[in-house]
Amino acid sequence: MTRLALSTLCESPGRRTGLTTLFQELVWKARQQFPSIEWDVFAPHGGGFVGGEGVAMHELSVASSHQVARVAMDHLWVPLAAKQRGCSALITVGFTPLGVLPNAVHILTMHHLDAQNGVTGLRAAYRRRATDNALRKARLVITNSQTAADELRRYYPAVEKRLLVSYEGVQHETFHREAAPGEAESLHAALGLLPGYILWVSNFYPYKQLDLMIKAYARLDADVRQRHPLVLVGGDWAGTKAAALELAEKLGVTGQIKMLGWVDDRWIAPLYRQAALHCLASRAETFGRSVLEAMASGTPCVVNDLPIMREVTAGAAVVVDFQDSLTTASAIERTLTDPTARQVLIERGLLRAQEFSMHRLVRERMEAILTRVI
Repeated sequence: MTRLALSTLCESPGRRTGLTTLFQELVWKARQQFPSIEWDVFAPHGGGFVGGEGVAMHELSVASSHQVARVAMDHLWVPLAAKQRGCSALITVGFTPLGVLPNAVHILTMHHLDAQNGVTGLRAAYRRRATDNALRKARLVITNSQTAADELRRYYPAVEKRLLVSYEGVQHETFHREAAPGEAESLHAALGLLPGYILWVSNFYPYKQLDLMIKAYARLDADVRQRHPLVLVGGDWAGTKAAALELAEKLGVTGQIKMLGWVDDRWIAPLYRQAALHCLASRAETFGRSVLEAMASGTPCVVNDLPIMREVTAGAAVVVDFQDSLTTASAIERTLTDPTARQVLIERGLLRAQEFSMHRLVRERMEAILTRVI
């Protein structure tokens, strides 16, 4: 019997990201495909990670908002606790901790290298130091796209021999086109939404460019906005919500924008299915998992022109420069109103999404961990 440790202390329960669900799926799919492997998962209190047979949960009482405490426990306490539990390796995100166990590290982004992404000061300094250390010392470096891999190779060429490129996967049993009976009615009763809205699913980080999304939305014809409100699902960050509301009021579209905050996970797939369109305006992305989930749900997507978005969507989404609000608005309006264009995007999106599976992700990453780390 092999035991592996996974630390998810990088995730704050108050600001959930795609990693939150990715790691839950990784562990439980790994239990199915590699039943001889058991897990110790270290998570912040209230992180939502579910334990069970073969998965021992260690919820730490450190406050999710106390970043220094979380970092200290991640680097010092977790590796010692994992070794005491008999784990053979420790899987982390963005750093290699105290070297008492072999380490596989996920490095999915280098956002901290660009101050425009809003990662500045001590946070940027820590990420640079932690990333540099991980690229030097980890036995396995896992990234999720050729775009990210190329960036890592340019930054630290010696990583090549320890690098695994493993695309993210879609949980197809959850994200699919077929709506449950009464789904639209349930969504309306729970969240006050009618089908046909434009959907945004993301925390309001500066690099997500919510302001550009709102500017493009404001350029839509008034009757289009009336039929297609902009629904924002995600958590606030450093006053970005207030700034977005102020911008919406200035542009006269406050009445057509609905901010839901974060919603229960059970509503995410219905939100995609009942949307007319999903938009991602980010100036930087690790993968854009929400785009794949939307496409798998039969929802057309309009995304910002980034190398990672071109790689992931491969012609199955509308790619525009969100800095050009007029062109973006035209693309959004055409996607909403042109039945032929919509159908082409839906069909291409469904096909493209099928190429990304959790089964493949788990097999690739687990085989690499077992052969190259332990």
